[in-house]
Amino acid sequence: MATEYGYTIGMLTCYIDKDNMQDLVYNASYTYWAKTPTTNSGQATGNEIQVAINGSINLTEPNLENYIPFDSLTDKIVWGWIEPQLDIEQIKLTLDKQIDDIKHPVTEIKYLNN
Repeated sequence: MATEYGYTIGMLTCYIDKDNMQDLVYNASYTYWAKTPTTNSGQATGNEIQVAINGSINLTEPNLENYIPFDSLTDKIVWGWIEPQLDIEQIKLTLDKQIDDIKHPVTEIKYLNN
């Protein structure tokens, strides 16, 4: 039962008009997530553990030759700008650790009964 990883593009911050480029994206927020099925004695339970890391990244500004109008942008295009600036393997390791911490907790919260 493999862990599934993915991303979601969030808010895009744009210049209204810069160098004759309208709605020029200069910052993008994202969520990189992982989910894995839960098991009981090796059998899937139908539930899953979901964890995520949220981030925001400044983008390299395009020039008129490689500018893409905002209405033509897709998740795939924007992710293509974000992904090269991230250490995806390290993010996956962090998410895997979060999942392991949920499966095998080492801390708990307790309250005094006074």
